Amino acid sequence: MSISQFLRFVDIRTKFTSILPVLLGVFYTIYFFGTFDLLNTLLFFIAAVLLDFTTTSINVLVDYQTASSEDFKKEHNIIGRENISEKLVVAYIYIMFILYFILGLILVYRTNLVLLPIGIICSIIAITYTYGPIPISRMPLGELFSGPPLGFGIIFIAIFVNYRDSLILSLNFQNSTFVLQGDWLTILAIFFVSLPQV
Repeated sequence: MSISQFLRFVDIRTKFTSILPVLLGVFYTIYFFGTFDLLNTLLFFIAAVLLDFTTTSINVLVDYQTASSEDFKKEHNIIGRENISEKLVVAYIYIMFILYFILGLILVYRTNLVLLPIGIICSIIAITYTYGPIPISRMPLGELFSGPPLGFGIIFIAIFVNYRDSLILSLNFQNSTFVLQGDWLTILAIFFVSLPQV
């Protein structure tokens, strides 16, 4: 698959929707907290784009495999239109998702363990939005299930990985117990800032 094919395949024109919440979170952190972590921001930005690419790729593959007509496969779906191998598409999906997960683990290491379940929940929602026995997007309340976690979640993570002075939310283990601590006023403020994205 050439670079231009790949960019068409992941529908690069629509990626502003995954970039905007990251930018909103970063700008909010700079304005409100006066802090910015370039490495964490770059890692999260790449991870968010990779997850978006993965979701789009799964959607294109599912549409191709479940197409009701050969005409749709050959004329309207990029896999058939540009004769891209399904095995190659599946390989790209796995590679992008594994890279997303690795970047996520690096961010967990650089911040706090609480980021791990948040990242896993966001990725499950993103993948099941378009894939599975009953994709979220095909359910009557699909946007209600996906909008709040992703609209709030992406902005929250963008702020979380940049706010280094003190953690907005933290998860720590002490022997057989765990402690979940957070600043509920800050989290509430982030929720209200993220409402347009939600």
